[in-house]
Amino acid sequence: MKNGFRFDALANKTFFTEPGKSDVFFGLQARIKNSASVTPISTLQELTAALRHERYYIAHNMVMHKGKTAVFMGEMVEVASADLVEFLQGSMEGGDLRDFLVAPADSGYPDHVITVGEDGSYLYR
Repeated sequence: MKNGFRFDALANKTFFTEPGKSDVFFGLQARIKNSASVTPISTLQELTAALRHERYYIAHNMVMHKGKTAVFMGEMVEVASADLVEFLQGSMEGGDLRDFLVAPADSGYPDHVITVGEDGSYLYR
């Protein structure tokens, strides 16, 4: 599986590379799985209001299974929240919104994760 979408339209990004990229991604998925609450996000304004941290990770929500092992197949970048909002707005307006996971770029287990995609956006706490 080749992923040709590399966040070209995202300004001021820093690519997150191995080692550790997969661990962070699966930590985001664990937060979603273990969340106590899920809040739908209907508008870009609601999404912007949910982005209260200065820097965020944004990752393709792409997993492939090799046997019983899940492997993260996407890209992950770190970006300022203002650049992230601009990127998501452009993706929405251009009809090119992919499935993403968004979480604060803090060390440790994230306190929330936002899923963004064509089928809707959700805040998991």
